[in-house]
Amino acid sequence: MWPTWPARPLAPKRDIARRMFDVIPLASLPELARSTSGMVRIGKEVTETPDYKLGKLIKHHYIRIRLEETEEEQNIFIGQLPERPTPKGIAEPGLLADLFVAKYIDHLPFYRQTEMLKHDHGWAIHKLPINYWFAACCP
Repeated sequence: MWPTWPARPLAPKRDIARRMFDVIPLASLPELARSTSGMVRIGKEVTETPDYKLGKLIKHHYIRIRLEETEEEQNIFIGQLPERPTPKGIAEPGLLADLFVAKYIDHLPFYRQTEMLKHDHGWAIHKLPINYWFAACCP
């Protein structure tokens, strides 16, 4: 008869969704040279961008309000996004700085950094966007 061992308790699952992002909402109204009293709010545009500060991955929510004139001209106005470090990129400067320091100071390739982001913060990102950010920041 073979000896039997007691069953090993299962390790608790990690709560990745809780650790993934801290959300920071930021709202912006359209900048107009005149009063917005004759306008109606028709919706909002939400842009999500990742950032990295002090060992935490942060998600910025830029909420841009859309306004429409109620008069005969049906013009639509929307709030502006802040300046981006890369054209049409979603990464914030803190995340780019951390990626570049890890690449050039710590000598970590991008595929290893993506694995670290996936393991530490639960954010699975492909290395291709990181390559695009790198090419846009370092001509």
